[in-house]
Amino acid sequence: MQGVSRYWTLPIKKFIKELSQAESEKDSKLKSILQRLIIRFCEHHDKWRQLVSTTAELDVLISLAIASDYYEGPTCQPTISGLSNLDEVPHLPARSLGYPVLRSDSLGKGTFVSNDVNIGGPDWASFIQLTGPNMGGKSTFLRQVCLAVILAQVGAYVPAESFNMSPVDCIFVRMGAKDHIVAGQIGTNVGDIGLWEVGSRERLVLKNFKVWDLSACSVPLQAALVKDPGVSVNRIDAHIGGVNDLAFSHPNKQLCVITCGDDKTIKVWDATTGAKQN
Repeated sequence: MQGVSRYWTLPIKKFIKELSQAESEKDSKLKSILQRLIIRFCEHHDKWRQLVSTTAELDVLISLAIASDYYEGPTCQPTISGLSNLDEVPHLPARSLGYPVLRSDSLGKGTFVSNDVNIGGPDWASFIQLTGPNMGGKSTFLRQVCLAVILAQVGAYVPAESFNMSPVDCIFVRMGAKDHIVAGQIGTNVGDIGLWEVGSRERLVLKNFKVWDLSACSVPLQAALVKDPGVSVNRIDAHIGGVNDLAFSHPNKQLCVITCGDDKTIKVWDATTGAKQN
């Protein structure tokens, strides 16, 4: 404080000196105690490490059990089958798949409807083009399948009667970041499209290609995807019919998203970077 002077008497100076010495001795003894504790801990390091590992594993199992108990409806232990050769197509069949984090009691009077999912394998297409109006449940269905895949691969039970899948090394997330709901401009008709890759798959290389008419090229593109065994299981989310197509240049070096708005203008984005190509 300004304008204040401190005066110490001789007894106070003596007490301050003794206090400083006592604090120094205290710090020295505490340091010595800590060093001895660390030495004893290191002597039993293997036991502590085993205890921590076992506790962590138990914590995971308890968490998975709690999550399984939260599910509504049937649950099952997922089956993960590896691909025996490179020509085998990835697959994901599920029966009566529920939503892992949504229960009917959180929907008021409504109930969540389970869905059957069949993707890939010898009998089904390797992707699903999902269309419908806003608030129709497209994104919910998308999250439902992706969350079930993650749960299955971490060893958790899945809210389904049966769930079988081949290993998944990455999940692609596509989102339109510039929606204008008030203006009636929603979804893939507005803004660029970004795609984020999570996994170890090689980066998709940019290469231009030509698209003529969306309605004419839609079926050939889808047929090419289905016939190509190297294409992974994909899910496409669109707001209205004929909005989205997923195109790969041979041999799977480029992934592009093709959109077509009401003006019939075809737009192509590089799905890796979100950059507009034309």
